[in-house]
Amino acid sequence: MTTKTLTFPLSQNQQPIGIIHWQREFMRVRGWDLPVSGSGKITGDKRAVSMLQTLAQTAVQEQWLDTAPYPTGGYPIIDPLSSDVGMVSILERAGFDMPNELHFIVEAMRGTHHSADVCE
Repeated sequence: MTTKTLTFPLSQNQQPIGIIHWQREFMRVRGWDLPVSGSGKITGDKRAVSMLQTLAQTAVQEQWLDTAPYPTGGYPIIDPLSSDVGMVSILERAGFDMPNELHFIVEAMRGTHHSADVCE
């Protein structure tokens, strides 16, 4: 297993909230680095972390659906801090700005990016 961290700014309506460090464990399976369920952690600026943790809990409790396109999308978000699709979906649904650091995930969700090694 490997640990990967992605750092990005959290903002809404172009107003900075703070920096997020998103850390996850990955397991190599058939040539793909797959995130380990339950391994996602966020650290960083207190306000940004608090907002994102609350958002992740709300998404799970209210059974938000992910925003990936059909036919792969529309499933309940169950682990947004470990899942690429979950993280992007909660940010999109809550109206946060999509950080440049996560655009490769959005592209992969839409089928325009072909890298399996998403967090380096």
